[in-house]
Order: sequence, then structure tokens, then C-alpha cells
Amino acid sequence: MFARSKRVILLPALCLLATAPALAAQRKASEPPWYEPYRLAALALGEGRLSDAASKLLDAALAPPDPDAESVLFAATLWVSSGDIDRATAAVDRAIDAGWRDADLLEHLPALAPVREREGWDARMARVRASIVEHRAAVARPDLLDELSTRWQRDQSAHEAWARASQALGDDASAADRERAFAPLEAVLEANQERLLEMVDTVGWPGQTLVGEDGAKLAWSLAQHAPSIAFKRYFLHHLAGAVADGEAPSAHYAELHDRIARDTWEKQRFGASWNAGEPDPMVDASRVDRRRARLGLRQPIAFYGAAHEAAYTVLTEAEAAERAAVARRAAADHMADFWQAVAADDRARGRASFVAASAFHGDLDSEVLFRAAVALAGQPDPSSHRLSLRVLNVLVGRPWRHRFTLPSDPRLQALHTLGGWSNLLIELDRSAPRPSSISGRR
Repeated sequence: MFARSKRVILLPALCLLATAPALAAQRKASEPPWYEPYRLAALALGEGRLSDAASKLLDAALAPPDPDAESVLFAATLWVSSGDIDRATAAVDRAIDAGWRDADLLEHLPALAPVREREGWDARMARVRASIVEHRAAVARPDLLDELSTRWQRDQSAHEAWARASQALGDDASAADRERAFAPLEAVLEANQERLLEMVDTVGWPGQTLVGEDGAKLAWSLAQHAPSIAFKRYFLHHLAGAVADGEAPSAHYAELHDRIARDTWEKQRFGASWNAGEPDPMVDASRVDRRRARLGLRQPIAFYGAAHEAAYTVLTEAEAAERAAVARRAAADHMADFWQAVAADDRARGRASFVAASAFHGDLDSEVLFRAAVALAGQPDPSSHRLSLRVLNVLVGRPWRHRFTLPSDPRLQALHTLGGWSNLLIELDRSAPRPSSISGRR
């Protein structure tokens, strides 16, 4: 949300369909009252009416039941972009009042530079630091809060180092060089994953009572970066219980759920995973805001997209059904071409057709994916073998009910020499049911 540039994004006029009387009447029974102000803020933002967008956003963000400090701070950045530094400064104060405690972002976010130059900035930061101390004193396990913070800092530092190393390698770097560059980040991610797993198994999900709002957000952030899809699912299972108990925000569940869907080529439910300015494929896209509201998400998808510089209009039921039908036909056509290419021994064409088919998340069931993986494993070239292994990792991540037969399947013998085969076996083991040492946990 806070990476926004001053470039104006033009939402299409179709956004106005969201306010049509028939649709509005349907929403009143299923959505909270602040969804419409968020939609109006998204429309104003897309049309470049930044000050108007900030005003509407502030109204929505401060509506009951709880203030949305992140959106209040975003409103401040919009007022900076519109040149109204007085209102931006006042919005920063209201964000701090609403519980904003990310001191690092306040100190370094470029969009807030004019506010930092105003008198009273040091006093504002003193308020934030005092709030951080007060927050830490109120949690049951400040030691875990501190550890989560340290581990997240290591995660971010490792990602930054990997980005620099990747840029230095250039486009023509070998796979081995890229693996060496990624190794330090991989080690940090694995260590964080294992430690979070230990926490969950011993104390349950690190929720707000144990580690406060800040610690709960850090735990969720580490779970999102977990390398293992199986462990992501395990974390999601415990996170669901924490959300139900009021120990974690519903947005944490939605984001982790949809990230898993993205990683396993399935359709997302809440519109939290985006690519190239569009949400990844969704289950019944016409009802996405109803699902978001039912889960308790603060923002409708139109604003979620606009805040990330992407225009999105919720589809009508008929439009969603038609788009889904088109996607199913396209996936089927690409798969038909894949099998024709396999029969003709046109391996490059076959791989391209399969990759195109897999882009339609959820329109290829697990059995179809497995048959394709077997066919690719039967090809003589390494590129087909690597793609086959990638498909098998998706199946294990789903998890596919026949996944435990993969190691003994003779048709996959050619994959056993690949470097990623041992990782597949590890992930397969991780996908087995895992008893928790915390009795009564969901």
C-alpha cells in the first residue's frame, strides 16, 4: 500500500456498476456499511482525485468497530501527493492515535518526507516509541515478541541481500550461480520456518494475547515466507483458530489462504493474491466482496486493488460465470494441444501448452496434472523433467490424495537424479498429518 508513486491510475468507468441500485440492495444485507466509502475512495483514487480519495478513505478507516490505522496513514500519503501537508500531518497524528507503531516506516517512507519536516515530528516519534514500549509490556510473552521481531529483520535483510546478489549476476547467470546466491536466503527462511513451527507446537499460534498485535503480524509474515507449502497449510490451520478466537486479524487468514492457492495452482477466495494488475483466478469472482465481508476483511477488493495501483471491477454473476467458462475451455484447449505435442514428440510446444493451461488456476484437476507429470517425466530432456517435478510439487502441496505413491512410481524414475527430487520427498513427508502437542487447538 505504501509503495505508491505519484502516477495516477485511471479506473474504468465500469467501476460505477458497483453502485447500481440492484447490486447496492444486495450488498446491504451482506456487507458492512463502510464498504461503500472504501469503494468511493477507490473510484476517486483511480480518477486522480487524491484529496477526495483521502477524505473518503479517512471516513471509512475510522468507522466502527475498530480504526484502520494503515488506511489512515495511506490517506496521509494521498494528501501529501495532493499538496495538502496540513491535512497529511493531521492524518499521521490520527494514525498514531489509532495504534500505528511501525516507527521505521514513519521515519523512512518517502511519501511522508514533507510531514517529517514539520514542527513536532520528534514528539510524534516519541509517542510511537512510547506506544511500542506500552505494547510490549502488555503482552504475555515479550520474549517471543522480541524473537519474532529479530527473525523478521533477518528475513528482510536476507531478501535485500539476495536481491542485490541476483542483480549483480545478470540475466545470463547459470542455474548453479543462482542457487548459490539464493542459498543464504533459503537458510534464513528454513530456520524461521522451523522456529515458528516449534512455537505453534508448544504455545499455539502466536496471537495477540501472547505477543500482541505486532507479534501476531510478525508471526503471520514469517508464515507467508515459509518455503514449505505443507507447513503453510499447517500454519493456516492454527491461524484459523486464532482468528475465530479473536487472537489474529481475519486479513492474515485471507492473505495466507490465497498465497497457498497461488502456489498450488488453485483458485483463491478472497482476492488477496495479484499478478500484473489483476487478481489471480478466483472462485466465483462475483461474490468476492461477500466472502471478504463474511470473513471480516476491512476493505472491499476494489480499494485493495486501487491501493496497490491496480484497477479492478467486481464482476456480475453472469460475467463471472462467462469468464469461468472461457477459462475452462481455454485450459482444455491448451491441454489438448499438450497431448498432441506429446504424441508428435514436439517437446518445446508441449511444455509451452502445458504452462499456458496451468495458468488457469483450478481448471486442471489433480488427476490431469499427474498424467501430465508422468508424460513429461517420460520425455528424454531435462527441461521436461524439471517441469514434471514442478507439477509434482504442486500436487504434494495441494495435497493430492495419491501423493504418497510418488516415490515408488516407476514412471517417475528419471526424476530421481534431479536435485529437487530429495526436496520433493522432504515436502511429501511434511504433508503427512502432523499431531500438535497443544491439546484442544483447532
